Amino acid sequence: MSLKRKRNEELVDFKLRVCEQKDILDLTWKEVAEIINAETGDNFGESKYRKWYKSFKDGIDYAFKNNADDLTLKKIATQEANIKRERAKLQTYRTEINRVTREAGRQELIAEHISDAIMSLEPLPQPKVVNKAQNIQKVVTVDLADMHFGREGVIEGFKGEVIAEYSEEIFYERMNELLSETVDVLKREETNQVKVFNLGDSIDGLLRLTQLQFLSMGVIESVMKLSEFLATWLTELSKYAIVDYYSVMGNHAEMRIGGIKSGELQKENLEKIIPWYIHERLKDNPNITVHEAEFIQIVDVLGTNICLTHGQNERNLENSIKDYMMIYGEPIHMLKTGHLHHLNNKTVGMMGDRNIEYVQSPSICGIDEYSMKLKKTANAGSLITVFTPKGKYCTYEVIL
Repeated sequence: MSLKRKRNEELVDFKLRVCEQKDILDLTWKEVAEIINAETGDNFGESKYRKWYKSFKDGIDYAFKNNADDLTLKKIATQEANIKRERAKLQTYRTEINRVTREAGRQELIAEHISDAIMSLEPLPQPKVVNKAQNIQKVVTVDLADMHFGREGVIEGFKGEVIAEYSEEIFYERMNELLSETVDVLKREETNQVKVFNLGDSIDGLLRLTQLQFLSMGVIESVMKLSEFLATWLTELSKYAIVDYYSVMGNHAEMRIGGIKSGELQKENLEKIIPWYIHERLKDNPNITVHEAEFIQIVDVLGTNICLTHGQNERNLENSIKDYMMIYGEPIHMLKTGHLHHLNNKTVGMMGDRNIEYVQSPSICGIDEYSMKLKKTANAGSLITVFTPKGKYCTYEVIL
């Protein structure tokens, strides 16, 4: 908005216009004085114009109280409405700028912090290049659902007996056992192709303030430690196979403390950082491809289309398969989710020589206080599935 005196504009109108724009353009009275003085050639201080404008506003109030003529009142009301409208527009503009700046600054700060951390680490050992077969007949998939890294606690029964226990050390033990089982399946099925599906809720986050008692470390620290462990875990797996790592974002890594509802800050999800860290850490490993985290991913495994999503927004998994096929316009043979920490698998139809099914994977962490509240309990575990060009060949249920 120009603050130059317009052609044929009366001086009093110019002064009034500049004063009216003071709050809209976030000017000081000293700046107002400089603008007006530059046009008039005067050298008045800020108090001159501040007092003049106040007197003018007092005159408006007096006119209202003493029933000024309708035309005058209408003109004044229109001017005040215009000022309010411009203020509202500017406030909206400032809010959006602040939001974008805040978000960009936060992301840049996190990226810089992670980059610095990675640069200070010793490089991970590079495995020998695994040769990809020309005619792949089998591909193995491994589910990593609901790891809830950073959580630490004990679930007790009525008599004080331990029903479930989880900690950083228990997580490492389970993941190492799963790695060993995966390598065994790769050898047994005579394939060197594996796709790792991270189905979300990788960290415990701070979804509810009641979770504070179960967090053994800060949320950002959880992300960093888990990312480094997964990079090491995938490096070990890449000694035996060509690895594709996919991930979807869950609800526990959303930044929503203080009454913010689920989904209101979806983009503020810390699970975006994990594959970015892994990619930066393993970019020189020729046997690993790391894909960006999404809320939904469709992965083609030898012709079987697998839809990956965490599952917090799914109310009926059978209906969700149909809905996703309509939304994305392509066949979905398997819907894979996590979220509820227990295995649930059902075939709901067929398409050619492939079944259509949903698979709700068991969790790495096992039961927690929330699943106890829902009375939905199951042992910690994972699924290792073998696919052929005809579809799903077999599934190994791994109890951890």
